[in-house]
Amino acid sequence: MTLKTLLGLGRPGASTSGSASAVSEDGQQQINDLAINLDVARYARKELPVRLARLIKATQKLPFIVGTNPYIKRVYRLYYDSFQTITASPEQIRDKEDLDHFADLLQGLVSSHADVIPMLSQGKGEP
Repeated sequence: MTLKTLLGLGRPGASTSGSASAVSEDGQQQINDLAINLDVARYARKELPVRLARLIKATQKLPFIVGTNPYIKRVYRLYYDSFQTITASPEQIRDKEDLDHFADLLQGLVSSHADVIPMLSQGKGEP
């Protein structure tokens, strides 16, 4: 599963078909796409907190002096806040509305994590 797949959850596709059979096929394809996207979102909702918890735990196991670095603290806080945000979201993703809400939540988290690698790099350079 790619990040692009996760970010595309629940986003409507453009349909330009005109014939009745094409419309019917488009409708069936949209139903199939929705089912796949719901499965992907449910998997992400289940798996992301586990992965974030592992990152939080690994960060907590760093030597004390490393944990006092402001850049490392910011990264830790991002992981922690993301964990809280995801676990506070509804566990069940049942329909397109839930899917759209979860996709927006993920998109916001991805945006907030865009600078994690540079922050870690800066943190490594700090004495």
